[in-house]
Amino acid sequence: MLALSGRAIGPKQFVFRCDPEAYPAAVAAGVDVVNLGNSHSQDYGKAAMLTGRAILEAAGLHPIGAGSNAAEAGRPALIEVGGWTVAVLGFGGVIPS
Repeated sequence: MLALSGRAIGPKQFVFRCDPEAYPAAVAAGVDVVNLGNSHSQDYGKAAMLTGRAILEAAGLHPIGAGSNAAEAGRPALIEVGGWTVAVLGFGGVIPS
């Protein structure tokens, strides 16, 4: 079983990380896709983000928007909805950049 790793990287006013114990509740609530393409995805460093991505996958969730390289980060989650295949992409940005 993978465990969370890393320390908060600063200086940042706010740092976030979701407890993996919350993932089963997210799955039960119907969440399929988690967008990691945001300004907080590496609050605990790149290695922690990649570990978190693997934990999401192990929980049955589809992480998008971040990965070990650009191809993985840009890969869509493919979800079946009502007989249709839906591709979900994740992007993020901070303004001003």
